[in-house]
Amino acid sequence: MTHIRRHLLLVLAVIFTSLLNTLAVAEAARTVEERWYVMQVGGKPSGWLHESTLESADKRELTSRTDSRISLKRGPTAITIEVATEFVETADGKPLRAVTTTTMGKMKVVQRVTFNADGIAVETQQGTQVTRSTQPLPKEAWMPPAAAGRYVTEQLKKNATKIAFATLEPSADLKPLKIEMTVKGKEDVEVLGKVVPALAVDTTMSNLPGVVTRQYLAEGGRMVKMTMTPIPGFAMTVLLADKDLAQAQVDPPEVLASTLIEMKTPIKNARNIKRAVYELKFAAPAEGDAKNAAAPSVPKTGYQRVVWGDERTAKVIVDLSEPVAPGDDLPKKEHREANAVLNSDDPKIKELVTEALAKSEKATDREKAEALRKFVHGYIRKKDLSVGFAYASEVARTKQGDCTEHGVLLAAMFRAAGIPSRTVSGLIYVDEFTGKKNIFGYHMWSQAWIKDEKGAGGYWVDFDATLAEPGFDAAHITLGVSAMSDGSLNNDMVKLVPVIGKLEIKVVETK
Repeated sequence: MTHIRRHLLLVLAVIFTSLLNTLAVAEAARTVEERWYVMQVGGKPSGWLHESTLESADKRELTSRTDSRISLKRGPTAITIEVATEFVETADGKPLRAVTTTTMGKMKVVQRVTFNADGIAVETQQGTQVTRSTQPLPKEAWMPPAAAGRYVTEQLKKNATKIAFATLEPSADLKPLKIEMTVKGKEDVEVLGKVVPALAVDTTMSNLPGVVTRQYLAEGGRMVKMTMTPIPGFAMTVLLADKDLAQAQVDPPEVLASTLIEMKTPIKNARNIKRAVYELKFAAPAEGDAKNAAAPSVPKTGYQRVVWGDERTAKVIVDLSEPVAPGDDLPKKEHREANAVLNSDDPKIKELVTEALAKSEKATDREKAEALRKFVHGYIRKKDLSVGFAYASEVARTKQGDCTEHGVLLAAMFRAAGIPSRTVSGLIYVDEFTGKKNIFGYHMWSQAWIKDEKGAGGYWVDFDATLAEPGFDAAHITLGVSAMSDGSLNNDMVKLVPVIGKLEIKVVETK
């Protein structure tokens, strides 16, 4: 059951790169400047961060560039995530364009963003596949990197103790991030073998509520150290270094084992259970966490109902005999249309749908959805953990991947067949994995909107293409859903942060 592995790495990659690329704005106003940092995760060297700011020859444009590389292990296998972001703005702080290149495993995604007067033009390329869309301009005021850096530097010179502003990090989202900085006082920090007087600053970001980052800023606002623990057990440190030290050989930490949730008693015949009741307990915020620490969220959707006992305890009932009444959770335009990840208008995906439904002309939507699920399960022949995160059109051509690839290809094929869809992030029970027995691990699958055969609306129904038969079971727990829309994917992934490493599960009943 190796399909549970890489979805967690995708979430961690989003968290780390979002933090790294957004939080070091305090010195972005420097011209023709570059800085190297070494990154440590769990006390082990795990990668590097490189920042540079350039001014155009005519002094009309500033380019802020951030390059990061981090390596993490899942068992004995290491995967490297590289993110390069280049943001161009005018000298007076007007955003012009940005390019973000993300490489995870074998997959590389390039996103080009252009800020126009009437909207944000987005072009996304993975392999030979290119998608284009236009996003609305943010209604909230925000500052690009260099302008935000100047603002922070000015506030520090005024001895401000609270600094708040909004910026936009294309690799994270196309919506402004609210950043709040609180000056805690002066503190000496050892950097490059010497003690440097610094200003300790605690920083929070709106897309990671509850995560507090401690930055140490030297004279002029230059960051010399940063520490954070985005999820329990993953303490991260970023230290100012020279290039050779930053790029020295790394020893990636193992990130999977500590996130697996071990059960005291096994779930017998898990792939065939039709009903289960679980008690979920979420750890209270640790001392030092932000006051706005996000409360856990467990959705009522698909076959899953949720009853909260208090703000940290929930009873989850998964019953395959009856889908949940959707209420206001109805399919929207974003669940029907193609996007960069679920590019359902791709000719190859349409071809696969035609092949999968060749004998299903008179079938119901539910029968078509199950036929598509079976097709995807057999179509992805190479269950490859090194892919990274492939978009649906790439999976359609490579026929390889893990749970994320099964999930996105199936969701895209649903849409190509005229069935609204989305992906699901959650947990799946397996008997044994990486030497541990009876565990829940992070996983991804798909949901389709199935019309009620009696004509009374419809329901979101779960389908897991990583499984042979049956196509779903009650040993799944849903933690979040995503339409995979352009500009919102990372935020949907980050919603798992309040859960990872903070959850206990008790099996109350299975049938």
